[in-house]
Amino acid sequence: MNILITGGTGFIGRHLISDFLSRSSDISFTVLSRRKAPQVCRLFRNVPADKLKIINTAGELQGRTPDILIHLAGSPVFTMIPFFENTAELESSRAGYTAGLFRSLASAGMLPGTVIMAGSTGIYPPDEKPAPEESAAGNTFPARLAGSWENAATETLEELRNSGCISEIPRLITMRFSTVMGKDGGFLKPFIMTKRQPVIIPGNGNSMLSWISIPDTAEIAWNLIRKWPDFSGKINLAVPDPLSLNEICRDIADLNRAAFTAHLPEMPLKILKPQTAAFLLLSNTARPAALARLGYHFHYENFREFLKTVI
Repeated sequence: MNILITGGTGFIGRHLISDFLSRSSDISFTVLSRRKAPQVCRLFRNVPADKLKIINTAGELQGRTPDILIHLAGSPVFTMIPFFENTAELESSRAGYTAGLFRSLASAGMLPGTVIMAGSTGIYPPDEKPAPEESAAGNTFPARLAGSWENAATETLEELRNSGCISEIPRLITMRFSTVMGKDGGFLKPFIMTKRQPVIIPGNGNSMLSWISIPDTAEIAWNLIRKWPDFSGKINLAVPDPLSLNEICRDIADLNRAAFTAHLPEMPLKILKPQTAAFLLLSNTARPAALARLGYHFHYENFREFLKTVI
């Protein structure tokens, strides 16, 4: 089975590659990366060439249609120019790139029958009501960003089918990621790079945060390919019970022996970086209803217990 992956150098992507290759000898990856080929080579320098190939454009697939596309590419939300938030880049790197990627693969006759793409639980309204997959989208900036990403995928596939470029729409799965937790990337990395550093809590800390461990993320992605072949649609990657930022940050501070905790006032953040504030201060209460129906059992549901494995 050959998997074409975008975003393979990202926190989630590199863990999926390593995890899948450790699980099965019949898995190989083609990493589509226009600018990060050297980084891919460094990350996976010990992976045999027949298991990992790096290409710059879809045309380099050379007529070999991948079995699955895992599409994770998108500019990191918090990598911003100081005092300026490039919302256009965030949108084009998600919705724009997704539409272009699907069209490019389809025009070459190499769009696979299964497409698994990234999404975000930020799509839900910012309240404390449980938000399963069928919940309506919110109207915050994170919700609009996530919605445009998903819409770009479904609308482009419809366009390609209606134009006759593809005969049928692929099985499309949107993994709506909550905050993915792991030692070497994502939310936790800045906190645990060194011991005894301060832990800064955005706002009053009462905002709720849905989260999931990187081992569970990889397991779920694997199951979507191997164990749940009939599943399609949206799937929330989040543990059943979200926590407040206060609870999460205080556990981090305690286990990482932080010098102190402090709150970052909301108002300056909202004035200087309003869109970043929308992400940091957003209450997120996604519920994994689809995973419950599929009978999935989490490796880690207790945040403190998971944190002990990475600190």
